[in-house]
Amino acid sequence: MNLLRFSTLATLLVLASCSHPPPPTYFVGDVVPAGRRIEYYAQIHDGSWQRTLTQKAIPRDMPIQEAENWALSAAQQRLGNHWKDYCIRVIPPRRTQFPVMIWRRDTYAVERFAVQ
Repeated sequence: MNLLRFSTLATLLVLASCSHPPPPTYFVGDVVPAGRRIEYYAQIHDGSWQRTLTQKAIPRDMPIQEAENWALSAAQQRLGNHWKDYCIRVIPPRRTQFPVMIWRRDTYAVERFAVQ
């Protein structure tokens, strides 16, 4: 019985060591690094997403809070009060890295939409 457990464990370890490494990732902390492209989207109440703004190759580091302010302002200017969620997509300069999505829900959208 112990030999069977040992051989199963050894087989699993060998298979795990042969698996491909995970693809390179890109993390956004509190700051979006300079040189990244940022795309802003807003979701309107019928469920569709609209691109509201694109910033190409930002020249300096941008705090996440500033990016969120840009997203809120762009959604408000382009869609008025008819949006409920927004999404920020940060795209790294190299193709070997993956985009990062930062998504926020506008918690007051239902109240704001109902008032109009």
